Amino acid sequence: MFFQSIYQMITAGTDLNINIRKVDNSLSVAVMPRRNNLKEDTRQNMVPLVVNGTPAELDMGFLQTILQPIQKVQGLLANAENFEKQAEKATAQAKSSKAATGPAESKEAREKREKMEKLLKKADDATAAKRFSEAMTWLKQARVLAPSE
Repeated sequence: MFFQSIYQMITAGTDLNINIRKVDNSLSVAVMPRRNNLKEDTRQNMVPLVVNGTPAELDMGFLQTILQPIQKVQGLLANAENFEKQAEKATAQAKSSKAATGPAESKEAREKREKMEKLLKKADDATAAKRFSEAMTWLKQARVLAPSE
């Protein structure tokens, strides 16, 4: 039943690391969902969920205790992965638009480009601060300003 519950709990592309340590008469269990497609610095900033209790207590309530936090973290991990992909795409578009504009860039185009770069910078700052929903908002605004291909 344990593995059936775990199977239903995790999504495709998510690894679930479980470390168990015996401490005196109890167990300390650290649970950490991970996605391999995330950048290394994002993965290193994550903290595991730690559950402590006697073996009997853990047998009775471990799965119920970790269910909701694991689901929330998986959603955040998926959002972070999508954000990183969009950030890379936006950066590539910004670089290609810089190269394509050249010296004949109009004042309006230059202002749009500068505004887009500021929004991308805000998105990077929000990502560094782990405010992924805010970063997604900045990226969406930058995408509107990005030149069409």
